[in-house]
Amino acid sequence: MMDVKQRLIEMSDGSYVEADVLNIVEKIRDYDPNLNVKYLDPSLADPSDPPYKVVERCPDGIERVVFGVWELNEQVLERLYAADNARTNVLVDLQGNNLLAQKEQERRYTEKCLEDQDIVSHLLKSPKGRYSFRRRMDDALIIVDDDSRRMHKVRERS
Repeated sequence: MMDVKQRLIEMSDGSYVEADVLNIVEKIRDYDPNLNVKYLDPSLADPSDPPYKVVERCPDGIERVVFGVWELNEQVLERLYAADNARTNVLVDLQGNNLLAQKEQERRYTEKCLEDQDIVSHLLKSPKGRYSFRRRMDDALIIVDDDSRRMHKVRERS
């Protein structure tokens, strides 16, 4: 078990910060030197305010809040990456994801068609007068019979 003192790092002002939190702050600063993380003093903040705020020092010198967070973890970095229109193009990413989803849907459709072709091919090649198979969508037993006098109903699997 890790000792609590090994997880805490003493800051220059005498306060302590968890190593994981400091690591996220460093990653944010490495990502964009204009970004910083501010910890709100609980005695000055409203109880509904998140304790951390990611802020940006803008070219005009004013510090603006990017967003507030309750925890500093990898999700904060993911949120920054997703929101950064200067480095990523959300529309291109969205179109790429849509294209991948469409290709996957087409692949599944082609696979179903090939399965159906296989069933019909076996049915036509079969020398038997009756042929049965399980329907994919509900697993019902389907019976194809070339003798119209024998009436068969779809039966559920038992």
